[in-house]
Amino acid sequence: MTPAEAPILGERTVPDLDHLSDVLGAGVRPDIIAVFRRSEHVGPIADACIRLGMPVLWLQDGVIDDAAAARAQAAGIFTVMDRYIWRDRAQLGR
Repeated sequence: MTPAEAPILGERTVPDLDHLSDVLGAGVRPDIIAVFRRSEHVGPIADACIRLGMPVLWLQDGVIDDAAAARAQAAGIFTVMDRYIWRDRAQLGR
């Protein structure tokens, strides 16, 4: 989810997860929903991930919502909170 619908680095954006098919195409689902929003925005994002059956919810450094993370985990979504995905991936490659 983005706060604005303007392109970012040349990529189209969508106002919410319900509009992902506008960009990805029908039936295509992302592997990870990486959240770079303030913590107060996480609850509705987590709820959308649950409703849409997303496999992974990744909350970046400083993005913390224990209740939303618990809901996502209880729904079977692999959930990471307060971690930077790029740094963690780089450390795995070492």
